[in-house]
Parts: sequence; C-alpha cells; structure tokens
Amino acid sequence: MGIRFSSIIMGAILAGIGFVWVLSTTIAAFGWLQTFASIVLTLALGLFYQIGYSDGKNAHYLNAKPGDTTPIQQRCAPKA
Repeated sequence: MGIRFSSIIMGAILAGIGFVWVLSTTIAAFGWLQTFASIVLTLALGLFYQIGYSDGKNAHYLNAKPGDTTPIQQRCAPKA
C-alpha cells in the first residue's frame, strides 16, 4: 500500500511539473492573452461537445446496427 501511495504522489508531482512547463512554454510563445483565450476556447468546445453528447439526440447512433430503426422512424406514430 505504501508503494502504491508513493507512486500516486510521484505521478501527481510529475504531472504538475509537466503541466506548469507546458503552460509556461505556451505563455512564453504566445503571450498571456492568447494562452487564456485558447484555454477558454478549449473548455467551451469541451462543454458544447458534452452538452450535445448527453442530450440524447446522438444515443440512437452509438450502438446502431444495420436494419435498426432510424430516429425519424421512431418519432412517427405507428401505422395501423
């Protein structure tokens, strides 16, 4: 247990160092404003993707098989 815990701590420290290094390199290359704008844009795109993915509209296509009903067929009332 002690080895696993120390491995987790070491991994977190190395990930933090890597994150700070990438962030500082990006700021040095592009400046504060562009770096902040790219972070905001990335978060917004991730949020919009998650909203579109979780609203149920795409659920029909996740495990679709040939011959399955389409969403348009499911919305129509059954014909008698």
